[in-house]
Parts: sequence; structure tokens; C-alpha cells
Amino acid sequence: MTFEECCTECIQNEELIEQFCRLNNIKRPDRLSPVEIIVDQSCGYNAKEEFIKKFADFIFYYIWVPLEDKELAEAKQ
Repeated sequence: MTFEECCTECIQNEELIEQFCRLNNIKRPDRLSPVEIIVDQSCGYNAKEEFIKKFADFIFYYIWVPLEDKELAEAKQ
């Protein structure tokens, strides 16, 4: 499995996304209210871009790296 495939799997997991948002105290960009969207646009903040950056980092450090470590350990046996 590549990192891209791992990300594709993770982004399809609603529960994982919900827990990620809870742990990082952020709102899903697809669930922002119209007022939040207007404020973000006025301030030049891109909620979708920030979400993707943080979620990709989360996947990398907490899912991808442990999976790779596990695969390496199994390959050594």
C-alpha cells in the first residue's frame, strides 16, 4: 500500500475523520456554516486546505509510519 492509497482509505472513514476533528478541535470544512465560510473568505483562510494539511500529517505520523514499521518488522522475521 502506498501513502496515497492509505490516505484514500482514511478519507473514506467517517469515524476516523470525526475523531481527528475532535482531537484537533477543528471543524470539518464540509460542515462549516455560511457565516463561518464568509468570515474565512474575508480573512483569506482556506479551511479545506488547512484540514487537508493537518489530516495528511495525522495519517502519516499515526497511521502510515506505524504500518510501515509493522511491515518492516514482519519482513525481518
